[in-house]
Amino acid sequence: MNLSPATETRIAGESLFNDGIGVVIFLTLLNIKTEGIEQVTAQSVSTLFVTEVVGGLALGALVGYLGLKLLRYIENEFVELEVLITLSLVLIVSVVAHRFHLSGPIGVVILGLFLNKNIASADNEETSMGAYVYKFWHLLDETLNAVLFILIGLEILTIFHSFQLNYIFLSLIVIVLVVVSRGIGVMIPIKILSIKKVFEEKTALIITWGGLRGGLSIALALNLPASLGEGKSLILFLTYAVVLFTILVQGLTLKKIVK
Repeated sequence: MNLSPATETRIAGESLFNDGIGVVIFLTLLNIKTEGIEQVTAQSVSTLFVTEVVGGLALGALVGYLGLKLLRYIENEFVELEVLITLSLVLIVSVVAHRFHLSGPIGVVILGLFLNKNIASADNEETSMGAYVYKFWHLLDETLNAVLFILIGLEILTIFHSFQLNYIFLSLIVIVLVVVSRGIGVMIPIKILSIKKVFEEKTALIITWGGLRGGLSIALALNLPASLGEGKSLILFLTYAVVLFTILVQGLTLKKIVK
């Protein structure tokens, strides 16, 4: 759609940050389900949420800042070294986040935004990372997403043994809820920020319709405990339905909406 690199980075960053918050909420709710509501207090949930989010933000910012400094010392000719450094930074964030119970996804998102913070606004401006690094991570992203979709496809085959017609009806309800909640979550902040900032016309509509779902949603659904029984099958089916709708319907019509 000929968006500028800076705008593309902001949209992708906003989407990934939402995914990171979603993981924290998912783990919190799963913890309540597995341990029982009587074992979980509002204080413990709040502490867990704040620790995961704030800790993940701080970790990602720290590693991202240091990583950006390191990459700036490396000439763009050493593309293999750039790839190895970015791999190392991601692994560092993931390991430290796991050790101290912080949000790894949020940490990695912030790390990525730091490494992309000096993306050129002008065509001739130099960036900290070359196109080789971007292509490497883009290929890795597409590969892992393909693996996830294969896994969910295999899982769907087992779900059809217990398939019920009301799954379709529930899917339509959930799809509407996802789009409407996305719209509310986007429009309210834009209305508030419009007091001091100027937004392009129909910004809320474009960002709402651009809220696609994908690999992370599928990965979380696949990792639900088998003890949920039919509940897991239903959640997997609904998740797959939402992902397919956002990609095939929203994704394919977004260009027309932007125009």
